[in-house]
Amino acid sequence: MRDPAIAGLEAVLQGNTAEIGAILIGECEIEDERQFHLSERAEELGNSSAWRISLLSPWIIAKSGQASQSMVDIPRFLREFGSVVAQRAYKLTAMDLADRGWAGHSVPDGEEAHAMCVRARDIARADLSCLEFEATHLRQDLRFEQSSTNCHAYVLHCLMGDISPVARKGSVSKAAGAWLAMLEALGGGEMSAEGYGAISVQRVMRLRT
Repeated sequence: MRDPAIAGLEAVLQGNTAEIGAILIGECEIEDERQFHLSERAEELGNSSAWRISLLSPWIIAKSGQASQSMVDIPRFLREFGSVVAQRAYKLTAMDLADRGWAGHSVPDGEEAHAMCVRARDIARADLSCLEFEATHLRQDLRFEQSSTNCHAYVLHCLMGDISPVARKGSVSKAAGAWLAMLEALGGGEMSAEGYGAISVQRVMRLRT
């Protein structure tokens, strides 16, 4: 018999997006030097129709071997923001399944696990399609780093600043808020495991007109 949490996760991935905060995010813990339990954060951010996302550390768009022309395309970043977050949904689901497997639970693997991760990614992308950007204050940045293995220098093409996504027509979007809570926990862009792409998300109160 499968672990009940896996059954709940599968229910979400089959399309029950109303339960994302309670099951997919609420039961998944990501442990590093800090512990994230996302259910409360997802609930908090889900009760909103507008948010402000602040980039606390450089969000890496690309790496190159030399300081060539900037590879940062801000309009494209905004257009593809939902897809970028959706890739994190894939990662979160894979991490969750791996953690449950290490804990001794019976979990899908191989193609079945991949299909579940893809389903999570697709649901996140659909949930975030309601977002548009009311204001952006982004700037391009170049960071010069050196590899610790071969000492080769490389350039990080980054974004800094903040963006203000809103749900179209001002509707409260619990699912979008939950996915933003996930992004806050995992970070975004390349090299997020090394501290890049850290963000904070705040609810924004909008005046009714």
